[in-house]
Amino acid sequence: MTSALDKLNPRQRAFVHAYVAGETAGNAAASYVAAGYSERAANRAAARLLTKVDIDAAVCELREAVVKPREQGAILTHQRRLQILREIAEDADKDSDRISAIKLDAQLQGELVEQRATTTRTIDPDQAAKLLDEARRDLKRQGFKVVS
Repeated sequence: MTSALDKLNPRQRAFVHAYVAGETAGNAAASYVAAGYSERAANRAAARLLTKVDIDAAVCELREAVVKPREQGAILTHQRRLQILREIAEDADKDSDRISAIKLDAQLQGELVEQRATTTRTIDPDQAAKLLDEARRDLKRQGFKVVS
């Protein structure tokens, strides 16, 4: 039987291994760079890579083989942790608790990469509004209730 990983090119295989079980596990952008892809636009490119059917199948296959046995000794499974974070994000009384839960969820999903170097740039209000709307849509797609 052919493995889903066998259908991928070497760089895609490296990405899947890094994303599932490597030092960058759960962080799509960092796994993307660790696999040898360019840092430029790593967040978008990694997210796009994860939507490919072959990549998704390989991630699921490797997760079954590597992560599930490891999680059997864990206090909480990955899915249960995500469920708890979702509940906090939806039901917390304080905005700061909701924001913290959303941020941690994004980190666990590899959607938020902490940057070490800081740069200052200005953004026009229209672009800021677009980015905010895009972030809200993404959170809604993930099942979060977004309150303004």
